[in-house]
Amino acid sequence: MKRGIVGAFHKVSAKYLPLYVAEFQFRYNNRLNPDIFAEAIRGC
Repeated sequence: MKRGIVGAFHKVSAKYLPLYVAEFQFRYNNRLNPDIFAEAIRGC
């Protein structure tokens, strides 16, 4: 997670930290899913 924040977001505020954690959790849990985009928009 630390590498992702430094590499992609550069700065994270405490207010939005739970959203960043949820995004990294989703990415990790779906890392083997070949159609991750469909999985992401399914929740919309």
